[in-house]
This record gives sequence, C-alpha cells and structure tokens, in this order.
Amino acid sequence: MIALQAADAGPESIGASAALLADVFPHAPRLDAAWLAWSHLENPLGPSVLAGAREDTRLVAQVAGRLLCARLAADAAPARGILVHHAATSAAFRRRGLLVRLVEAALAHAHGSGAAFAVAVVNQNSVDAFVRKLGFAALGTLDVRVALGPPPARDARAIALDFEPVHDAAWLAWRLAPPGSPYRTRLRGDAIEVWGDSGILGIPVLLGEEPAARRGLAWPAPITRPLAHAWAGLDPLRRHRALLSLPVPLALRPSPLHLVFRPLAVGVRTPRAGAIRFEALDFDAW
Repeated sequence: MIALQAADAGPESIGASAALLADVFPHAPRLDAAWLAWSHLENPLGPSVLAGAREDTRLVAQVAGRLLCARLAADAAPARGILVHHAATSAAFRRRGLLVRLVEAALAHAHGSGAAFAVAVVNQNSVDAFVRKLGFAALGTLDVRVALGPPPARDARAIALDFEPVHDAAWLAWRLAPPGSPYRTRLRGDAIEVWGDSGILGIPVLLGEEPAARRGLAWPAPITRPLAHAWAGLDPLRRHRALLSLPVPLALRPSPLHLVFRPLAVGVRTPRAGAIRFEALDFDAW
C-alpha cells in the first residue's frame, strides 16, 4: 500500500529525501542532507513543499516545490509561486503514475498556502507529462551557450516582461551561500555578475546579475574576467556579442531543458514566449 502526502518540509524529512535522491541520482552533486536542508528549510520565503509517496515507512518517490517570487507583468507587484524540482522515484516504483499524483499534491498544498503559480525546469523525458498530463504550458527550451570573449551584457532598453523572478536582499544572501559556497562574483559597470563552475573543462558559467547598488551584501569572492564562459537561461535582453558565441545544439546536450508554467490562482495568465527572464540563478543547474 502506497500512501501520498504533501506538507511543508521539516528537519525530519531531509534524511529520507537525501537517501532517495542518492539512490536515484548517485552521481549528482549537491544533493546531500546539508544541501537539501539549505534548499528546503533556510529559504527566507519559507520552507519548501515536499510531496512524498511511502510504502510503509520507506520514501519511494517525491517531488519538492521551493518558494520563489516573480513579477507576472511589467508593473505588477511580486507574486509568490513554487519551483517544482527534485522529483525522484525509486526504480521499482516507476510507471505507476506517481510523478503526476505527487506534482498535483504539491501544487494543491502550495495553492492552499497562497502560491499563485508554479514553474519547473524539466528534461526531455518529463516535458510531456508536465504539459499533457499536468496542464503546464511550455514556455521555451533554455538557451545554452559557450563563448570566447566577454560575457553577455543586458541591454538597457525597456521591455515589457511577463515573467521575471524578483530577488530581494534576504533571498540573495541565502541563494549565494549554499554549503560549499561554489559561487564567485564580478563587478561590471552597474551590475554584479554571479558566476559558478559549469563542470566542463573548468569553464565558469554566468548564473545571473544583480544591481551593483547591492554591493553591501556579503558577496562571494571575486573572479577575474574569464576568457571563456557558459550561460543558460531565457532572457530577451541578453546580447551575446563575444567573438565566438555558439548555442549548444540540442543534439549535443545531455538533455534539453524546458521551462514550463502553470497558473494556480484565478487571473494569472501564462507568460508570452519571448517575454520571460529566467536564468541559472533562479534554479539549481549549478
């Protein structure tokens, strides 16, 4: 008999979640108990939603939903939502529809707690379940680039965005200080860039940028301007002007990543393709 439950994450849920993720993703970095406690319990917006399936007392499948804030129109106040991630099912329990049931349970719990929307970054194997079975809208395949030369700058021109994550000082202080602190920063003009390690030949990846006016935060150690860099996300204002800036072909990616979106509150509209800003700082690619 398999029992499903969705609830706010608590210290007692971290060990079982870490054990399941280690079993399903044995080579994945940063999914140990310390990382999960940081991700699910220390977010200043509140604890994550954890929806789990148990056989007796053993956790055999789960989905997590981490809280985030985003503007859903150019002049709108930030709305609360969840980032659906850390989905995992033990091998013996796959093909039973647990993913769909757990996501629905997580969304119902989040909506009951005031979440207005849900987003997820899903791979090619999962996008059909999210779109066809769960009613998410596919917003686009994340652009992934590797380049020689200066990193992509943002145009100063104004553009009306339908989806833009909002990072306040408390959220940034938390996001930039996970266990191991793998990030670096670089001041460029009126922006502070946040950098991580792509894991490919030592090439750093640009995760995002924040206004330099926030330099009073405890920013990670600085990085010099890299000769080569990677970038992943969706941003209509990014201009890739490096001497050699190449999108990584879909066929060469381990799995293309797709951003999907589902309204949870009445009146929330699905963002238009091309009017979305979402970068690696907003999820856990690195």
